[in-house]
Amino acid sequence: MLRSAAGVVLDQAHLSDPGRDPEKQINEDAVLVIEAPFGVALAVCDGMGGHTSGERASRAAVERVSEVLQNDAGEPLTQKLAVALERAHADVYALGGELPIDQRPGSTAVVLALAGREAFVAHVGDSRAYRVRARKTERLTRDHSVVEALLAAGAINAAQAESHPDANRITRALGIAPEIEPEVGPPLLVEVGDTFILCTDGLSDLVSDAEIGEGVALAATPEQACERLVALANSRGGHDNITVSVARVLALGTERRRETVEITRDVEGRPERIAATVVMTPDRRPSNTLPSERPSDRPRDTSPTLVDPTVVEPVLQQSAPTLHGGPHNPMLSQSGHALLGTPPATPARPSIPAQTFTQGRVLFWIAAIVCALIVLAIALWWIVR
Repeated sequence: MLRSAAGVVLDQAHLSDPGRDPEKQINEDAVLVIEAPFGVALAVCDGMGGHTSGERASRAAVERVSEVLQNDAGEPLTQKLAVALERAHADVYALGGELPIDQRPGSTAVVLALAGREAFVAHVGDSRAYRVRARKTERLTRDHSVVEALLAAGAINAAQAESHPDANRITRALGIAPEIEPEVGPPLLVEVGDTFILCTDGLSDLVSDAEIGEGVALAATPEQACERLVALANSRGGHDNITVSVARVLALGTERRRETVEITRDVEGRPERIAATVVMTPDRRPSNTLPSERPSDRPRDTSPTLVDPTVVEPVLQQSAPTLHGGPHNPMLSQSGHALLGTPPATPARPSIPAQTFTQGRVLFWIAAIVCALIVLAIALWWIVR
């Protein structure tokens, strides 16, 4: 149990396993659980680089994140999280010296900060965060990966994504390019009974989101949840290091933080707001059981691989020819868990599907005709009167 001076009380456990691959028995994952001035912070990092480079990268990342978050500076928590990952990136980048991009050590990272009655999540790469509440599993992060970019572009569907050959190619990570852009999510309103899960892709690649949620909800304790999920991933091949951290909220601070958070990004020279507070329903106990295997499973390499833009773009063009020559996908513009170069200054706005645009025009003209008829009826009534 973890009890912070800020009033946050968690039943927390984590488990890290090297997996079943005999060539990956050096565990390159790292876990962080600390008390901070604002409350409690948890993090999971997935190192990469081969031999001991990945191990050094992930541990350097959690050490720097811990140092920054434990600093009692008064900046907003969203800014503190971004700074923590940026400084972790600088440390990991320094480990690579003058090595070329395809040989540099790197790491993904996902960080959860619980403060007062709110939670914040920041991440880089494809390590994930989830929340389980009322038998509902909500993924709180979006992978910085080629597959996620293809999904966002409409080039593939969710079923195709599960077995896509580019599943191990990511587009953002700590330590690879000179600059990094962490993604910091909006504030989440937390309730007692919420359970948060952080994990590396060694788990999420072999166990679905729904199964992760069920495994946590059905377990009596976070320790049992961790053991069950790691065992399930190993039973399906355990092709990579597997790390999971589970935190069940037992008590919260007496006050909700009054921090104003406005997360924006520049789109074609205009700021666009991308943050919103999420509120969900009260907790209930689940009744169904966790499946022991999945028919669609098949072994494949899930080790993080960095992708060069010259490799990523043809993948998109081949999978979705209609995107050729169109707006550049912002998810492919960042350097990271895939060999990417210097990120562009501003991401582009995604294109609007033709069908959606046509439907909008039809609705506009229907509304215009209705308004004209109303005005005409009023005019006739006035003349007759």
